[in-house]
Amino acid sequence: MDIIYNGMLLEVKNLQENQNCRLWMYYRKFQSLMLEKKEQERIYKKKQFIAPFWDKESKWEQKIYGILKKWERKHPIMGIVFCTILGGILISLIASIIFQGIMLGI
Repeated sequence: MDIIYNGMLLEVKNLQENQNCRLWMYYRKFQSLMLEKKEQERIYKKKQFIAPFWDKESKWEQKIYGILKKWERKHPIMGIVFCTILGGILISLIASIIFQGIMLGI
């Protein structure tokens, strides 16, 4: 009696060996399912952390931008230069965060 499992041909000669073979196959399948479940839980936890982080970051960015806009009204030329520089820094920081997220495999 031969059994094919995930492309592997398993030769089974008696009932005890057949049961052991089945137990082994079930065990391997169970392990793979548990690993998938742990991976999904890890990804879910990261997603739960990322959403509040971006919300907080967005609020701080809006607050800083509002302060800079008020300051820009008082000092127009310096405000434009300052906002341009800080805008470039914020864009580069966001790009580096996204790049690191991609490299870590989020």
